[in-house]
Amino acid sequence: MGSLISQAKDGQQAIDWLLANAGEIDIVLMDVQMPVLDGMQATRQLRRMPQFENLPIVALTAGAFQSQHDAALAAGMTHFISKPFDVPSTIALIQRLCRLSKLSETHPDGPTLATVNTQAAESSQAMQIMDVAQGLALWTDLPTYQSYLRRFVNDYSQAALVIQTSLKQGDRASAAALAHKLFGVVANLALPHTRQAAQSLDQVLGTDCDPSQALAQLKDALAAVVAEINRYAPPVSEAHDAPNAVKPAPINMI
Repeated sequence: MGSLISQAKDGQQAIDWLLANAGEIDIVLMDVQMPVLDGMQATRQLRRMPQFENLPIVALTAGAFQSQHDAALAAGMTHFISKPFDVPSTIALIQRLCRLSKLSETHPDGPTLATVNTQAAESSQAMQIMDVAQGLALWTDLPTYQSYLRRFVNDYSQAALVIQTSLKQGDRASAAALAHKLFGVVANLALPHTRQAAQSLDQVLGTDCDPSQALAQLKDALAAVVAEINRYAPPVSEAHDAPNAVKPAPINMI
């Protein structure tokens, strides 16, 4: 994947550049903390302009609390990325949001950026282990979705045990950081049951409360989702996992 990047030093510069180059950008990575005009204010202004109604705007924030992420979404941001960045997850998110944006332009009756967060919340309430329909709506490509599900199993199937070890060592900060990261990853993969469990543990670890029950729930959720993924996206040879030879078009970012 290639990308053409334009940079702005503050929120006002970002707005000015976008107004001068409307239609030439695929995604905006918006730092929440900026001089002159912060990311929240800049996003609110952009969302008042029809030409930027469905432009993906991703918040870049060091905040680890759900309330901060909720504030970013309320301001009109499409998604958020917490610092420090997980590079593979960040690239996957950028690709997914750009595909979804282009899909909504081509098929107006299909899934749109404006409905992604609502659909994810409804899936979580339904307590599904894996919301395949939501996952395919977000990723649009079955082999790609399956590939990232397998990567999730490789990278995070033991996450609860890692968190437990950190807690036993008195490192609550590392445990909280992993729980928070896991929450973002499973949300991107449409795994609502695990998402709810990770979110609950993330919230508990932000307090002085005993996390034992929330951790046990996360262990159960991970065991269930790993079994489900192994049925839906069983491991295959590396050759079968190779991406198609056709390269995607470059993504324009600011």
